[in-house]
Amino acid sequence: MIDPAKIVDNMRPPEYRFKKHNEFSEAVLPATKYGEEYTIVRQSDESEEFIIDDERVISERSHYYILSDDFRVIGRFDVHGDLETTGITYHIVEEFQNKGIGQVALKFVVDRIFENGVNRIVILAVNDRSAAIASKVGFTRRTQRAYEMRLIDYQQSKSDGKTI
Repeated sequence: MIDPAKIVDNMRPPEYRFKKHNEFSEAVLPATKYGEEYTIVRQSDESEEFIIDDERVISERSHYYILSDDFRVIGRFDVHGDLETTGITYHIVEEFQNKGIGQVALKFVVDRIFENGVNRIVILAVNDRSAAIASKVGFTRRTQRAYEMRLIDYQQSKSDGKTI
């Protein structure tokens, strides 16, 4: 059985930034966890395509959190924006969906974003599963596909003793 918390524990730390699309070409991803260096081993072509997403969303303001399990890439969270509004897009490989991984990982990413002083997070839910995860974590539906969480609401829920 997969432990979602263990998967999130292996997420790529936010200090890793990717500035150029071609930096993904080797698909060997160094990372640091608890001060120790480790490497996500070379991925298959399918995994590499999963990592190398549309060049338009890769910018100097983007952070990528790579979810891994035994050195297999099983998900990705892309965080992009500025201190006013930050967007999150995410994908969990189908084999690992419906196991709680997306929800736990989204909570982790939301905590890190708000800890860095962002005022608002927006998610564009492209399918029902994505929308369900956003709702469970505490995002408010603003349009048919857009979900939002504001820093003030996040702080209020934390002070009320609620966890997102």
